[in-house]
Amino acid sequence: MELTIVTTQAERDEMKATLNAYADLIGDKLTKEEFKARYPRKVWIDNEECSSHRNFHDLLPFLVVDNRDGECFAEGFDTLDGALLYATDVHTTTECQSEWDYMGAVKDGGDLKCRLEAK
Repeated sequence: MELTIVTTQAERDEMKATLNAYADLIGDKLTKEEFKARYPRKVWIDNEECSSHRNFHDLLPFLVVDNRDGECFAEGFDTLDGALLYATDVHTTTECQSEWDYMGAVKDGGDLKCRLEAK
């Protein structure tokens, strides 16, 4: 899995273009083959508070966009810890998100690297 922590406008543009293209795919303006060929299979974590365009999740500052399997979707998180735990599949659903989306959740759960290697 390729994970990008968005730090540049180019990375943010790539992420948003992928989201927009997926909307075009759903709206039958783009074929599945075109989408797969033109847009990266990766995951982005963006801190929308650092973006000049806070239009994805106004209440949740961390955005995870996951296009690993070509079914691009976005989820918002209160903390970077929550975004990391979700983006790395430690949590595969946002169910009970308030229990693990808090500052220090990665530290409290142990070493993230060990948790990922155990999967």
